[in-house]
This record gives sequence, structure tokens and C-alpha cells, in this order.
Amino acid sequence: MPQTEAEKQYQREYYKQNRIHIIARQMEYHRQHREKYLAYAREYNKQYFKKHYVPKQKRAKEPLPPKEPKPAKEPKPPKERKPRKQKEIPLYVPAEPVYPTRIERGNFVLDFFN
Repeated sequence: MPQTEAEKQYQREYYKQNRIHIIARQMEYHRQHREKYLAYAREYNKQYFKKHYVPKQKRAKEPLPPKEPKPAKEPKPPKERKPRKQKEIPLYVPAEPVYPTRIERGNFVLDFFN
């Protein structure tokens, strides 16, 4: 029986106003009957598997051809370590100091090398 536009509009409005209660009622029913449906699904899957199972033949592995032994490697000669270069410290002393040796700050005088 086709619904009129007014009936559809009424049902939409009813659903919008009572959406929370409708969904809660559906979820309650779902939770109550969940175990029953899960048990049915498990049993159905077992029967379906038994009915449609086709065992596959295992392929026999072909034996691999024997490997040829590799020729023995010649041992490498031990590495010769290069001697470390030692840095030579220059013994050059400049005639005049690079920094001032006397610093005067008011009453304080710092004097180096004297």
C-alpha cells in the first residue's frame, strides 16, 4: 500500500523527535539476541565450510641439483698500519707579546712577566 506524502512526513518527524529512544530500543533487542545469532552464524559457517571444502593436493618438492663447491679463497695479506704523523710544536716565541702584559684599571694593576 503506497504511503502518502503526509504519512511519510509524519514518520520523518516522529523519528527525528524520538531518535534516541528508537535506537536504544533496537540496541536492547540486539543485545538480548546477540548470542543466539552468533551461535547460528558459527554453525552455518561450519556447515558451509564442510559442504564446499575441496582439499588441495600438496605439490611434491623437486630435489635441488647438488651445488658445486666454491674454490677456496686466497687469504689476504695482513694490513700494514701506517705510522701516525706526530705534530711538531713550533718553538717560536714572538719578540713582542700579542696581548698587553700590563693592564691598569684604576687602583689595580695587572702585570704579567714582570
